[in-house]
Amino acid sequence: ISSSSGKINIDLANTTISKRIKSNVKSNMIKEVNFFPLANNVLSTEVFVAKSTLVEVFQLKNPTRLVVDLKK
Repeated sequence: ISSSSGKINIDLANTTISKRIKSNVKSNMIKEVNFFPLANNVLSTEVFVAKSTLVEVFQLKNPTRLVVDLKK
């Protein structure tokens, strides 16, 4: 998480995407979301948030999932 640029980078292992997709986000906290397929089945995700947004990232189990909590 880069607070100076308002960017969250998330790399997802063992994840593929057939082609680069463009996100159509309509939110007052999220400005843009980009996906970039990398080598070795890694999908890189960039989430740009408004500078006043507080970000908390954590993992939950059973089932395993990643939570990105955004707060104003």
